[in-house]
Amino acid sequence: METEQSNVLQVKDLHVKVKTKNSEVSLVQDLNFELKRGSVLGLVGESGCGKTVTSMSILQLLDRKTSTIEGSITLQGRELNGLGDKDMRKIRGKDIAFIMQKHLFLPLVINLLKRFALIQILIKNKQ
Repeated sequence: METEQSNVLQVKDLHVKVKTKNSEVSLVQDLNFELKRGSVLGLVGESGCGKTVTSMSILQLLDRKTSTIEGSITLQGRELNGLGDKDMRKIRGKDIAFIMQKHLFLPLVINLLKRFALIQILIKNKQ
């Protein structure tokens, strides 16, 4: 039975590698996290630390010809890693999305998150 605090998103042992002309380079190594229902996750770090690569890996947006994604990425119990483009198009934007890192949009994003949090509180209080 699914509880209110069940995992919506779970990432286990995520490894992302990209092929270069002469070798393969690891971009993300041994990443693990889970997102519980009703919580918010923000990936924060220095430029070049892998935030965007991690997000693009979760949404299966990296070029499959030049990159390798290893590990498990489950969304509401469904494994995303390895899903085809057609299946991912049904999920992206509807069940999962990410906000690109652009400081110009940060005030707008913060405002939207505050409104969303307020809406969630109002909905929870009505139930």
